[in-house]
Amino acid sequence: MQLHSEEFQHLVKDWLDAPNTFLGTISAVFTHPLITHIRTRADTQIYSLTPQNRETTYRTLRSIL
Repeated sequence: MQLHSEEFQHLVKDWLDAPNTFLGTISAVFTHPLITHIRTRADTQIYSLTPQNRETTYRTLRSIL
């Protein structure tokens, strides 16, 4: 539902443009221009979380944050 809010979209883009580390979640099922924008940013890393890789992904993200 938030994806339909222009205010929310601007807020997310502002956060992504800020000089901070940002950890968020995006849908692997639904598509939306904001999701596409996030996926195509050069400064974005996407991790697909599964039961099989969750511990490794946790350690990776913890080292980044």
